[in-house]
Amino acid sequence: MATLIEQGNPSNRFSFPILETYEFIPIVQFKKPSKYVVEGEELISSDEQVSLAKYIDDDKRNLNILQLTTSKKKIKLPFRVKQGGSASWDDDGFIEPQLSIKDANFKVISTTKILTKYNSDIEVELSLEGTESTSFYLDFYANDNEDLFKGGIKNIFCGRVKIVFNYCVCTDWATIPSVIPSNKFIGWGHPGITRNCYHYCLEQLKQVGHWVKSERWNKKWDGTKELNDNIYQIFLEADVAGMTKGIQKDQFKKGVEYLKKTIKKGIPVMVGVDDDIKLSNDDETTEHFVVIVGMGTDTTGNYFLFYDNAVPDKYVGTHNDNKLYCKCNDFKLEGTGSHLNIYIQMNTSKKKYTVTQIRETK
Repeated sequence: MATLIEQGNPSNRFSFPILETYEFIPIVQFKKPSKYVVEGEELISSDEQVSLAKYIDDDKRNLNILQLTTSKKKIKLPFRVKQGGSASWDDDGFIEPQLSIKDANFKVISTTKILTKYNSDIEVELSLEGTESTSFYLDFYANDNEDLFKGGIKNIFCGRVKIVFNYCVCTDWATIPSVIPSNKFIGWGHPGITRNCYHYCLEQLKQVGHWVKSERWNKKWDGTKELNDNIYQIFLEADVAGMTKGIQKDQFKKGVEYLKKTIKKGIPVMVGVDDDIKLSNDDETTEHFVVIVGMGTDTTGNYFLFYDNAVPDKYVGTHNDNKLYCKCNDFKLEGTGSHLNIYIQMNTSKKKYTVTQIRETK
């Protein structure tokens, strides 16, 4: 049984047997064909299928689910509302997008009750603030606005998209100019300092009122190797202190998050790098130290700006091309620095720096 409401005179209502599918029965799909780019990400078939509500026509009910993979924190997705039930007379109503994941870090931030009609476009904006990769569905449900028919069906399942969120610490980037003025640069040969990069970096921090939380890599004093709590070890060339050589994914995520947070506060950070000079430290990988002083983005990607205290020349040591790029897929921070830096270009076999450890600043 359904109720017909006389338009223009809502007090007149007539109840009679009628197919409930005369109500607003939509289907929600992406605006364009199955393979295209949304927010810079390619939309592909997930090889999954789902059956939509029984009120939708048989030839439209079985849906091939499309998949969008992204590492962005916010995405806007465009959809088209089409007629899903061929017998439907009522062409407008509400679309309600819902996420299958129950996590406050993933949510719909646009309106969750969209008044629309057949052959209209809608947009759904998602906030993706998770710190782990995951996947979930964006589902659509329809409800009639009861302007023409007042029937008995509700929450009509009318669309689904799969979202694969690949957490990447190299996104959500800021542009921060150097937090240390170039006139405070400490270069090689600076008087009164032990002639090595480690002590020059410590003095560089001291110039702006900072120091490292721990001067020791090793936590133990008896020679047993154990990583200090105030250091993030993100790359190793040997098995050390229970860590297997290679990239350290968890430490990379935590270390880069620390760098981003600390630089945004205007605080520099000392990091160790591998340059293959073979002057290894306790981690049997680090051969040099530099100081992270800023961050930004260029055509190559997102980077951290560093001062290289291994050179005596202030212009070279503080050059704007001293960049360590954040490579999310490789879990590395790497860069070649300024082409004027003779220390990198002439003295190192790799001719680039790969960050090995990040030391917290106090």
